[in-house]
Amino acid sequence: MYGPLRDAMTAGGDSAGLATKIAAGIVSGSVAAGVCNPTDIIKTRMQASKGGKALGIGEAVREVCAGEGGWRRLWNGTTPSMARAALLTAAQVRSCC
Repeated sequence: MYGPLRDAMTAGGDSAGLATKIAAGIVSGSVAAGVCNPTDIIKTRMQASKGGKALGIGEAVREVCAGEGGWRRLWNGTTPSMARAALLTAAQVRSCC
């Protein structure tokens, strides 16, 4: 998502400056983290075994969504995850490319 976004933010086909690249990294990283947060939560829940038995996808989703909040619990921790991804993606920008 970074490349097309960087190109879209560049006016008239000019090469992207460092600020444009950083902005594209921040936006693409944070959007990706926000969209993928539920899969990260499910993956983590599946990896945390209970009594030596790993959970399947369906079991992990049911366990996360059980109780107060329901499906909204799949987006718990999205804000810090988005901030981390935005900073990480922006930090990987190269000034030469």
